[in-house]
Parts: sequence; structure tokens; C-alpha cells
Amino acid sequence: LVNQDTMRKKAALYYLEDTDKICLDCIERIAETRDENNEIRNALPLYAYRYSLELMCKIFLDIRIGALRPNEMSPRCTKLVSKIHDMNIGMATMRRQGPIWKYFDTPAYKKFDDSCTFVYKEVTKEIKEAFKRIKDTKEDEGKPRDQWSLLHKMLDRYGENSSIPVVMTTDMVLGGVDTTSGTTATFLYHLADNPIKQEIAFQEIDRVFGGGKLTEEGFSKLCYLRACMLEAQRISPVTSGTVRILSNPIEVNGYLIPKGSQVLQSNYVIGHDPRNFTDPEKYLPERWLRGDPDQTDAHTFANIPFGYGPRICVGKRYAEMAVMALAVKMIQRFRMEYHHEKVGLENHLINVADRDMRIRLIERS
Repeated sequence: LVNQDTMRKKAALYYLEDTDKICLDCIERIAETRDENNEIRNALPLYAYRYSLELMCKIFLDIRIGALRPNEMSPRCTKLVSKIHDMNIGMATMRRQGPIWKYFDTPAYKKFDDSCTFVYKEVTKEIKEAFKRIKDTKEDEGKPRDQWSLLHKMLDRYGENSSIPVVMTTDMVLGGVDTTSGTTATFLYHLADNPIKQEIAFQEIDRVFGGGKLTEEGFSKLCYLRACMLEAQRISPVTSGTVRILSNPIEVNGYLIPKGSQVLQSNYVIGHDPRNFTDPEKYLPERWLRGDPDQTDAHTFANIPFGYGPRICVGKRYAEMAVMALAVKMIQRFRMEYHHEKVGLENHLINVADRDMRIRLIERS
């Protein structure tokens, strides 16, 4: 229902100016955590999370929630983060326990339900206030519809009392923040761990933006940086994979899988299979550059971090923009280095780094 407004190529670029400001706030917070060796410790996933939350609230609720304030998060933001954390813990516990929560109100289900209810109520309140603000200020009056905020488009299309804007925004806050922040953190790690690739990306960014602000025209020219992101997603996928329910029975390696079965395409397994990618443990962004000698000939579906088709991740455009934007601003300001053991993944509700990403940040000027 919302794809027509969210999946257009320029859908997320409307927010580049706000994103630029939020990126700079995030980078200041990260820089403040550096130790005597200019390394950040136990900070990158934390501030990538706060950055993603701040940006998603700006995009989908049109508010700055205070996740990147200089000293500490706003009380409201602190409670929201706590509830999202409780929801994830509750969901992970329910997955391990099996579906007993369908018959009994288990502690994990109560925690999950309470958290979802809190976020839903907060989102509903903010959307009502945003709708009133849009009507009262007439902020988009005279602008073509393509230049309206996403929230305004949804409210205009479905009305003030529709559940669609509320459900969409709740999903993005509950499901989009963790995945976007995890992708951002591992992407920056791979750039830091591969200085030659980082330098190529820096040259591209410098050529496109210099040290200036993000622009819509420039964003579309970041071919190498986008390839770097795709390669990071292949090696360190944040989600387990894409799940589909079979509409017809299929046979795989002699096994008949009946209609109605849930089938998981594992991003990690496929992305690390040498039958799909030569030297799969090697970070090689050139795999994704058309016409490059190292371009991969893997199947198109061998790396689909956001899924595919009508059920593709509805936040794909915004997540990609968020990840790329912070990488641009970090590379503009710092040369990133990593001098410790390789970072792997642990599977919780999503895949997370198995150790601290102690990246050294060296000012470029």
C-alpha cells in the first residue's frame, strides 16, 4: 500500500539536508569517545543505533527525538530505546521457547506486548500532532506532491484516521532501527579494515562533494561507495535471510518441500559460498561494478539484503540512504583504521558484531 511513495528512487533523497545535519551530530558524539590512541571503544554500534533512531523519527514522524544530544539522550528517547530493547529481547526469547505464548501469557510475551503497545501509542500521538501541524502551517502548500514529506503523503492518501501511517511508522521504529544501525556499523568496520578500498571511496567522495554537504545530484554518483556497501552486506548480512511461503511444491536436491512451507534463503550461507563468489572472505567492492574485471557473475539473487518483489523491505531506500550518508560524512572527516582481530557475527534477533569494533579515527585536516 505504501510502495508507491516509499520505493521511488528519490523517495529518501528528500531528507538529505536533515540527514546531513544528523550525520554531523552523530560524528561529533562518536569523536568525543576517542581514547588516547584515537580509538573508539564500545561506541560504534551504540551511536549507529542512536543515529538510525534519530533519522527514522525525523523521516517518519518529522521530529528530532533527542538521541544525539551532547550529554545524554532526552528522557523520552531513553524510554523509547528501552522499550525497543525490551521488545527485541521478548521476541528473541519467544523464538527460542516455541509458540507457548499463543496459549499462555509468558513473561517474554508480556514484555514484547507492553513494548509494542508503548511504541504504537507514541507513534499514534506524534502522527496526530504532525497531521495538525501540516494542516495549520500549510508547510507544503504550493509544492508539487513529490516534494512533500513522506508523512504528509501518507496522511493525504489515507486520511487522518487511517491505521496505515501508524503501522508503517511503528514498523520502521521497531524493525528498521536495529537493522539500519547494524548495517552501518559493519560497513564502517569493513572500510576501516580495508584502507585501500577506503581511499578509493574517499577519492570518489572528494570528487563528488569535496568537504561539502550531501546533495541529490552527488548521491547518485557514488558508484564505488555503493559497491563497498553491497560488499559489506554480502560478508556481514544483518538479517538471517529472506523468508517466503511456497505457493507450489518444489524439489531441492531430491527433497520434496510441500506447498505452504516456510523457506529461508540464508544471506550468510549464499554470500560466503565459493560457488557464488570467488574468494568469498575477501572484501572486494569491485565485484559489484559493471564492466570491472573482478565483476561477479553470481546469480542476481545471491545478494538481496532487502528481499525482492512485492514484499521487498519497505524501508530499503531510507536504510540505504542512511548507511551511505554516514559513511560519506565519516570518510570526509576521518581516515578510519582497524588494527585488531577480524570482526565476525553473532546471531541474536539480528546478526551483530561478535567483538568491539575499535576503529581508530584520524582527522583528515
